[in-house]
Amino acid sequence: MQKTIETFGYVFNKPDDIVLTSSELRALPYASAYIKVGDVPQALVILAYVDGPRMSWVSADGVMFVTQYGRLIKTVGLPNDLRYLGSLDKDPLKTSRVDKTPSMVWYSVAEWSKKYTSGYPLSMHYTQAGNEVLNIMDHSYKTMIVEEHVVTAPDEARWLNLFWIDEQTGQVRKFQQQLGPSLPMIEMTFLKPYSS
Repeated sequence: MQKTIETFGYVFNKPDDIVLTSSELRALPYASAYIKVGDVPQALVILAYVDGPRMSWVSADGVMFVTQYGRLIKTVGLPNDLRYLGSLDKDPLKTSRVDKTPSMVWYSVAEWSKKYTSGYPLSMHYTQAGNEVLNIMDHSYKTMIVEEHVVTAPDEARWLNLFWIDEQTGQVRKFQQQLGPSLPMIEMTFLKPYSS
């Protein structure tokens, strides 16, 4: 237990990007991920709660990031939180259908805590952008990079999200996701997996 506390102390008090060794990550008793919000240094988040496919990750400063099927669907504690993302039952990442139908379109609705509170309709179009091998905790994962082109209505704001999908399992190993118009990019890399 003392070793875990020392590891957390090292991780949470370091001012630069957090980068732990594979052995340090394996020593943690929790599932973990790296997260980077905009220009803020990379941090380690720990899996705090699991509710079916929803996973709630918490940072040292108490910010919560909720993912489902490898997509960020809610935040708590950011300056402008994503409060709601609709139509998750039709999310292409749920079954990694994006690798089979790259011309797929997904429609959703999002609500944010400031400025965009009414909920904006979103349409997402997908294209495959190539392949990349990700090295995570001494493992190499062959991934397909999927581009998600997001357009909001009625103002037609646009941005690009990226998902690195494991070619073998269909799991999202990493993403770069913007939560809304003019919001910072959030990058998350899943490290130590959750095991029930």
